[in-house]
Amino acid sequence: NRRLSLMMIDLDNLKRINDRLGHSAGDGALRLVAQQLLRVVRASDLCARVGGDEFAVAMPETDIDRARDVATRLRRAVDHAALGMRAPEHVEVSVGIAAWAAGEDWEAVYQAADTDLYEDKRRRKTLRRWRQEDQPSPIRILGRGAGRRRVSGA
Repeated sequence: NRRLSLMMIDLDNLKRINDRLGHSAGDGALRLVAQQLLRVVRASDLCARVGGDEFAVAMPETDIDRARDVATRLRRAVDHAALGMRAPEHVEVSVGIAAWAAGEDWEAVYQAADTDLYEDKRRRKTLRRWRQEDQPSPIRILGRGAGRRRVSGA
């Protein structure tokens, strides 16, 4: 009965940071996310950078609720670290999560986590737009957990 949660993480505005502030600033944003990611995961979790602005975390013996808690802590840690550095561009992450159990198709789990990531990115963009249009002062919305997704027998 082995289980695992897969967390996909995307740095939301890396292109804008690179374009406005240069690639060294973008590299700094990636380092900030990587450092905070390593702070919130366990030693048994496997972290990897899987693309230009994407990271993946395989979390053995972790259910989806625990993975969502880690995603919330990651968002808060990134936000806090970026504020502490007085970053000139806001650094945010979107997170997608899917659960895997022994016997399930790993590719389907990866696709589910990736789909959840882009759903989270869309939700967060909508929240930012709403915040900008309807609020007289900006409100930081922290801890918006990634959506839950469970893949069963592909």
